Amino acid sequence: MASNRPQQRFRALIYSSTNSQTIPSLQELSLRALAKRGFFAVEAGQDDEWVVKAIRNNSPSCGDILTEAEWLLLEVVHGNQAVAEEMIKANPLLLLESASVIDYAGRVIEGTALQIALGAEDVRYHDNEECMAEMIQRYLSQLPNGEEVMAAQIKMQFPDGWEVQEAERAKRDSDMLRNVIEAIRQSQTNDEAESSIQAFRDYLEVENKGEDVVFKTGKHFNIQLLVEAFKLYDAFGGWDGRQNNLFWRNVIGYIQRFLPACYAQAFCQGVLYIVEGGEKLNRSLTFRFDRFDNAFVFFPLDSDPSFRLGFDCAMGAPNGSFRILPPARLATTYVKQKTSTLREFTQRLDNNHAKTQCVVM
Repeated sequence: MASNRPQQRFRALIYSSTNSQTIPSLQELSLRALAKRGFFAVEAGQDDEWVVKAIRNNSPSCGDILTEAEWLLLEVVHGNQAVAEEMIKANPLLLLESASVIDYAGRVIEGTALQIALGAEDVRYHDNEECMAEMIQRYLSQLPNGEEVMAAQIKMQFPDGWEVQEAERAKRDSDMLRNVIEAIRQSQTNDEAESSIQAFRDYLEVENKGEDVVFKTGKHFNIQLLVEAFKLYDAFGGWDGRQNNLFWRNVIGYIQRFLPACYAQAFCQGVLYIVEGGEKLNRSLTFRFDRFDNAFVFFPLDSDPSFRLGFDCAMGAPNGSFRILPPARLATTYVKQKTSTLREFTQRLDNNHAKTQCVVM
């Protein structure tokens, strides 16, 4: 698709569905373009003209904002499965293209649609569920040599030695978490722990969004860091003490700023309803109960400047609200199953590819 086509034409060619709910407005497309460039918090009530001007101020021309492949990858990394599928239906060959996009957390992610879905662990929890990776797999398998293409993409995302690098990152994460916990434990006031909390925040920022940091392989985020933090919430004794609340809002909340979209969607929905209620992921970033007239969402970050994740609050109740109730057990169960699904997904395709090679030989 030529990059200089008007936005309306571009939208008409990509989104072929007649369901208006899956066809974003010009403003929504514009906001997503801003999101790709790292502009996540845009004031509500701005009209299309204002948004388009904002885009033009941040790119050479309005037509050069995104290629068709980049649009798809942005939908994938933002967890917009229905829209991503409509684009794939219209042009399955987009699944062969690789590009860089920026996720809600501000990470630069590079890869194909399948690679990005796998890196975010956007895989099913229930056996009868189809999440982003499974959906992409279904369409890739219909392409010529689809199984071989999938195996090659998986190998690029999880090359030899990736688990060693993941283990090293997990150890760094855990060490930094325990350092800030000890600082909070020894503090007599919140101010005394502020420098250690800021060091932890700076560490997460550099690890995820530092200069020249591009996620091309492995997982985009160490979700075990959040699970570990949930488990350590009671380290200070008591449930609603100063130290507990400080750790909850400023440490756990800040970790949550780096969640991939699919995990944020699960916490908004309520992990309880997925794990114990059998619900499939509904792909909403609006909190199930504490909706504030449907105006408060997990992403984009800091949508409400007075209620900022990692500064004023954290989200952890298993029923999709902001009540302070760390879901350590439910989060552990949910993450463990998704990790297992990811392993089975990659091993199954690797095995299929190996069998195909043997037949050819």
